[in-house]
Amino acid sequence: MKKTDRFKVVIGFLSILWVWPVFANMASLAEELSKGANKLKTKRIAVLKFDAIGQVRESFRTQVADGLTYELVKTGKFVVLERSQVETILHELSFEQTGVIDSTSARKVGKGLGAEALVIGTIVDNGEDYTITAKLIRSETFDIIAIARTNLPKSTSTHQSTTSIKTYTEYIDVFAGQSKSLLDMEFSNPADKVNSTYLSFVPANTLYSNIRFQKLKMKDAFVLGAKYEAFYKYGGVSLEYAHFEAGMQKQIAAGKFDGTDNPNFDFSADEYLRVSHNVLTLAVMGGYSFSFFTPYIGAGIGLNLASISSDFIYAYNYNQSLQKNVFTKGLKEISIGVLFLGKAGLRIAMSPALSLFAEGRVFTTSLSFTREISNEDDSVKNYGWQWIAGVGFNLNSL
Repeated sequence: MKKTDRFKVVIGFLSILWVWPVFANMASLAEELSKGANKLKTKRIAVLKFDAIGQVRESFRTQVADGLTYELVKTGKFVVLERSQVETILHELSFEQTGVIDSTSARKVGKGLGAEALVIGTIVDNGEDYTITAKLIRSETFDIIAIARTNLPKSTSTHQSTTSIKTYTEYIDVFAGQSKSLLDMEFSNPADKVNSTYLSFVPANTLYSNIRFQKLKMKDAFVLGAKYEAFYKYGGVSLEYAHFEAGMQKQIAAGKFDGTDNPNFDFSADEYLRVSHNVLTLAVMGGYSFSFFTPYIGAGIGLNLASISSDFIYAYNYNQSLQKNVFTKGLKEISIGVLFLGKAGLRIAMSPALSLFAEGRVFTTSLSFTREISNEDDSVKNYGWQWIAGVGFNLNSL
């Protein structure tokens, strides 16, 4: 291993050690508080900013509340109100979290939020560290249902460093679905012409500069893939691999032969042309993460490594016995293109570690090929829509 690589590994390891106490402490508080979940009927709770005692910044109060909210959701024991929703309702109630909450204010806040219980607490500045105390209280009676306490050294706290509490969720997803699409197909060779015989077209032995078909119907295709996704409060990113392939249906299609319409061209056999897609796509998403479900929309661009094949089209293929390319029936050519993707979906958390999701998608991709013929410029454009469904594994809970 190079010195620079070893240095990167060491820095990465030290970075993990630097922020780990923050994650561990918020998780330990949430775990202790979750022991009181069985004493609640609706399990609906809201996390308020903790009271500050000593030199505690407002941003740190917010980070603790956000981090604890995140960890409480991960336990799967509560229905946790989203922090921005809590702040909005508190503002509407003209309630400012500047003092210690009492039984009267707890009842008012709980009723306004529709929360059976509240999570309140204190952050005490001890000089070298902070003592964070969290209490789960019944909003109607102010009874303490559960209580937890932890110490957080300043050297590892978000109060002193630029590292913030992790507020995004990472998933590894696997999915399957169906694709419905159309195909535009073009054969072009203005210099040497395209011979209809070598496309298995009738009439045979007719020369054209350009042959074009649009909106050819493709058979339904099976989609299979996997992706990594990181989702923040209002959006995220995903990197996915997907495979799908489809062949043309037999059909009567409208074509243009050197600009002349042929409205009744007969593709009398299935699978005249097949396209197999292998796509690596990077997408950005916008959405809103509620307590247990997340609707989202997104758009992405991908690299498509595709195979274009046909048992009816002639192409130059390598003949092993002759040790050279021979012009024979049977096309199989690799093409690299770009795929554009749009999607809308919904993810539902089934447990802290598992979620289900479904997406509707639209896509378009263009590919070119030459059949190894001089001056040939052939192309296909495949476009349509897909629906997929899958299961996601929450990496944060591992």
